[in-house]
Amino acid sequence: MAWGIMPGQEGIWKRLQRELERGRPAPAYLFSGPEGVGKRLLAERWSAALLCAQEGSGAPCGECRSCRLLAAGGHPHFHLLQPEREGSLGLAAIRRLAEELWRSAPGYQVAVLDHAEALTLEAQNAMLKLLEEPPPRTCQVLLTARPEALLSTVRSRCREIKFGPLPRRVVIAWLEERGYSVEEAMGLAALAGGSLTRAASLCQERVREWRERALELLLQPRLHRLLSWEEVKDRELAETILDFCAFWVRDLLLYQLTQNRQELLNRDREETFWEEVQLAPEYLLAAGELLQRARQWLRSRVRPAACLEGLVVGLMEERRNNGGAGGRNPLPQGG
Repeated sequence: MAWGIMPGQEGIWKRLQRELERGRPAPAYLFSGPEGVGKRLLAERWSAALLCAQEGSGAPCGECRSCRLLAAGGHPHFHLLQPEREGSLGLAAIRRLAEELWRSAPGYQVAVLDHAEALTLEAQNAMLKLLEEPPPRTCQVLLTARPEALLSTVRSRCREIKFGPLPRRVVIAWLEERGYSVEEAMGLAALAGGSLTRAASLCQERVREWRERALELLLQPRLHRLLSWEEVKDRELAETILDFCAFWVRDLLLYQLTQNRQELLNRDREETFWEEVQLAPEYLLAAGELLQRARQWLRSRVRPAACLEGLVVGLMEERRNNGGAGGRNPLPQGG
C-alpha cells in the first residue's frame, strides 16, 4: 500500500493533517471528485495516519507495527469495501462491514468505501444507520465520482472534501513516464480532463477513431450510422464520444472567435480544415446543450444507445433549424 500524495492534492492533505493534529478528525468523510485524481491514494494515506502508533505527527511514520501491518495488507482495524467491476454494493456487504467494525478489538478503526455510488438504496439506508450510530473511535471514508448518486441524508452525515482535476502538467509527466512523446502526452492530457484513469484508457489509435466519429456526429448526424457503432452499447465508450463531441464544439467555436490554432485541443488539424468547417455558432451552442443533456441521461443510468440516439435526433433537428454548416463539409457525403 503506497501512502503518497498525488501532485496537485497537497492542499487537501494539509487540511486533513490539521484536523488530526488538533485531535478533531470527523467520524465520516466523503471524498468526492472525478475518477483518477488521487482520492483512493489519499484515503489510504489518511487511514495510515489515523492508525499509526506515532501520534501527533499528522502523518504515518511507516515504521511502527501498525504501519507495517497496513503496508502488508493485514491490519485488523482497516476495512476496505469496493464493488466488483460494473457491480454494486448491496445490503449484505454493509451488514458485514458493521459487524466487523463492532466486533473488532479495541483501538481506532478505519473503513474505506471505494465507488460509494455503487451502493444500492437498501445498502445506503443501512450505511446511514452506521453513520448515525458509528462504533467508538471509527472513521468511515466514502469515495465517489458521483456524489449526487448518494442519498442526501448519507452525504449530510459526512464531512465532504472535494477533489478537483489534476493539473495538466501532472498528467503530461505521468504519460511521459510511460513512454509517450511530449507532443503525444500533451494531446492526451488535454483530452484526459485532469484524470489519470481517463489518460490510461486512451491510446493513440482509439483516440483518432473516437475523435473522427465524434466529428462525424456533429457534421453528419445520422441514426443508421450510429446504430452500427460499438459505443452505443458501452457506457464508458459512449461518455468518451460525448467528451470528444464537446471538444470539437469548443474548438470550432474558439477558432471562429480567435482564428488561433494554438489554443485548440485538436490543433494537429491543418488550418485549411478549420477554415472549411464553419458550422453556424447557433448550431454549435445548441449542440453543447444537447451534449450536456445526453451526459445527464447517461449518468442517470439511461441506456447508452438511447442517450446517443437522443443526441443525434436533437442534432438533426438543429441542423434543420440553424442551417448547420456555413462552409464546406469535409466528410464524405455518401452513406
